[in-house]
Amino acid sequence: MRIIETEHLALVTSIADGRPHPYPLAFHLMLQAGLRLAEIRQLAWCDLIHANRPKHSIELTPKMTKFNRARIIPMTRTLSALVYSTWCRLRVNLDWSPAHCVITRQPNQWPLSARQIERITKMVGKAAGGLHLTPHMLRHTFATRLLRVTDLRTVQQALGHARVTTTQIYTHPNSEDLRKALNALADLEHDNNVQAPTPPH
Repeated sequence: MRIIETEHLALVTSIADGRPHPYPLAFHLMLQAGLRLAEIRQLAWCDLIHANRPKHSIELTPKMTKFNRARIIPMTRTLSALVYSTWCRLRVNLDWSPAHCVITRQPNQWPLSARQIERITKMVGKAAGGLHLTPHMLRHTFATRLLRVTDLRTVQQALGHARVTTTQIYTHPNSEDLRKALNALADLEHDNNVQAPTPPH
């Protein structure tokens, strides 16, 4: 399995949300914004919060990204709510400031390592019925879900790929996607009064 299938997504998300801070936020930054591990490890709270409110978008500077390509990813309502609730909980402790790293358990500490996030993600998958879950699968899942509602170029922009051929590797249309596409085509033909041939008896 290279993505989290729809029938497993709610369970995986529920288990991830039950993990201690900062893993739930790391999980959703990968699943809902398509960020790489290296990118989320560089995020400070000032990248997500302004005047104690969530920003509308995550702005990744060239130095934060794999290929030095700046990109802007709008935050979903779910991700924005999680960012806000997490920040509100943390700033009760006056030691936290917008300059502190997002993916850390305590202020002034290093962010969780890539290995730690990989290990926790593996544990989440195991708890969700023995799924072989990796952080990269969350990014694949983000890309595939996004492609179901938009075009390949938009997905390419969200992932920060230089070539659309790379983006195609990350997206996994399935038979259900094909069925919906064919039904949508049939509806379009009907709306345009395209007469379908009568099937032979």
